[in-house]
Order: sequence, then C-alpha cells, then structure tokens
Amino acid sequence: MIQEMGANFVRLAHYPQALEVYRACDELGILVWDENPWCRGGVGPAQWRETTKNIFKEMILQNYNHPSIILWSIGNESDWLSDFKDGENPDSLKAFAQTLHNLAKELDPYRYTTTRKFPAAQKIVDVFSPSIWSGWYSDVYKNYEKAITKAKDSNQRLFHAEYGGDSHMGRHTENPITGEGIYYALRTGELAAEAIQSGRPERYQQLLQQEIIPELMAASAYSKRIFCGTLLGQPVLERLVQVTGMSAKFAELVADLFAGAQAYVSLKGRCYQELLPSVWQKLTT
Repeated sequence: MIQEMGANFVRLAHYPQALEVYRACDELGILVWDENPWCRGGVGPAQWRETTKNIFKEMILQNYNHPSIILWSIGNESDWLSDFKDGENPDSLKAFAQTLHNLAKELDPYRYTTTRKFPAAQKIVDVFSPSIWSGWYSDVYKNYEKAITKAKDSNQRLFHAEYGGDSHMGRHTENPITGEGIYYALRTGELAAEAIQSGRPERYQQLLQQEIIPELMAASAYSKRIFCGTLLGQPVLERLVQVTGMSAKFAELVADLFAGAQAYVSLKGRCYQELLPSVWQKLTT
C-alpha cells in the first residue's frame, strides 16, 4: 500500500515492531523511523529510567543490521501527561533525552536520532519533528505554510512526522470551517503553555507584550477607521466588500488577516505596496 501511494518511508510508532515488518521494509526499499516506546508519561524514577534505556538499547542492537532503518527515535510526546511526580521537570527531561541520544550514538554513530513533539530534546537530537496540526489542535489550516516555514527556520533538520486536520468534518463542506477569527485566542493559549512548559510561567506576560499586545493595539486602531470611517465617499465596510470582489489580491489579504497570517502592524505597508495602485485604478474608472 505504501508503494502504491508512491511513498518510500514509514514511521514505526510508538514502539518496535515485529521482525517481519523490518524484513519487509528491507526487501521493498522502504525507509524506516524506528521508535523507542517512551510515549508520553514524563521521566520516572531510577528503575524506570534504567528499564527505558535497556529497551532502547535492545531495539538498536536487534535492528542495527536492517538497512531500511535511517532514524532512531528516542520517543514521542515524552514530556506530556506525566505519570510520575515531577515527571515534567524540564531539566530532568532534557537530561534523560541527552542520555538516550548519547546511548544511540555509542551503539550506532552512523544513524541520526530523532523525536517528535518533545521540546526539551529539540536541540539534542539530530532531527526534530514538531507538532504542526493547524486547524485541528491549534491555529487554522490556512496557516500551514507559515507554521512550516517557522519550523524550518527553528530546526537544523526538520521532519514533519504528523499533520492533519483534513479529516475534520467541517472542512468538507461548501462553506468549510476554517477557524478564521480565533487566531489570537488560540495563540495566547499556546504562549501560556510555552511559558508553563519552560518552567517560567512569568514569561507569559513578556510573550504577550512581544507578540500579541502590539497586534491588538494596531487592530483596535484599524477598527475605529473601519467601522466609523469612510473611503472614497462610502463607508469603509461597503468599500471593503466592493474591493474584495474586484481584486483577488485584496481578497487574499483579507483571508490572511482573518487567519492570522497577516499582521496588523504591517498591514498598511502591504496595502500600499501591493494593492493601492491597482485598487485605486479600478475604483476610479
């Protein structure tokens, strides 16, 4: 089935698979991401850490000679929903991620290590896979390009292992539910989670001041002009509707604005550069 799709890669998650699976991948030329079963739960006590290390070691030793394997994954979402007291401690998570990475390099210095949705290990493993589910767990699906670009810029080697939102029922209608208009509400929640997970909840206010507050202040200034002002002798809202129907570029700008892909603080510059000459010509002819 994988080959019929035109693909040549499989992620074996979230635990090692039967020997027949690896043999089939070797024979078919399918590349493999092999994953240690450290899936969620945080970091446990000494006995837990020793057992998890041994499982990872056995996985590598057993599967080392399979040419299909290209990545050793130390785990998946390993910092989420801790099963242990203080299991989400950032320092402990980072230290144990480093231990597993070092173990993999000791046993197999030639293959890369990886993990998915585990920020504490982002700068430790060779290849990192963030969680980008725009339009499902967070954000809106129209922001996928923006999210992917940000992830590429933030990681030396990026692997996008999970993505989705396409199975959302609201997407498959004549008037799809895009999530537009709720970007800032979702983003503030993401910033709060980022601050808490970093162990510095007080950073939340700083992150708001850096990213959200300037946008909301700019949006507030625009709202007065839009709802109370006029443009070329007509109310601004009427002109906006008219221009949206006349200009594909303007329609794209409005969509980006609602989706959070267009910042309010740079809105005026984009209007002047991309839209003003062509829109003015259409409105005055």
